[in-house]
Amino acid sequence: MGYKYILCDADDTLLDFAAAERQAFRESCIAFGATDTDEIYARYHVINDRHWKLLELGQTTREKLKRERFAELFEETGILSPDRAADFATTYIDKLSHQGQLFDGVTDTLSTLSVKYDIYIITNGATIAQHGRLDNSPVMEYAKGLFISEEIGAAKP
Repeated sequence: MGYKYILCDADDTLLDFAAAERQAFRESCIAFGATDTDEIYARYHVINDRHWKLLELGQTTREKLKRERFAELFEETGILSPDRAADFATTYIDKLSHQGQLFDGVTDTLSTLSVKYDIYIITNGATIAQHGRLDNSPVMEYAKGLFISEEIGAAKP
């Protein structure tokens, strides 16, 4: 008996999350008049990864993650006051929700696979960002469903 289902991770499999994240960060910095350099973004990336690991270990919450990653970055770099972190986080998620960059060949691959398999998309991203990025994406034409960890109450689906 062969496979019936294919689970595709949204980020870094179908969607180019690195490009989306970088663009959302850039646009958020512009909106707040904050300095955006490759060095500052690299530091954000390190801080962000650590906060996501803490979430996976159950040592923080999604709400804390969204806010504290920016508060920590602002404290370290001085690009904004840490008390702007919550507002920046809201703007960042909004900007991220408008980023839907696909990797080359994704729709062709999904089209081919969907003839034989039921395709489901899974992701551990934030609900608002992932719905914004995926709901109107051409990948949803081939997917039977979308599972977002935040919606199902897990760190990862």
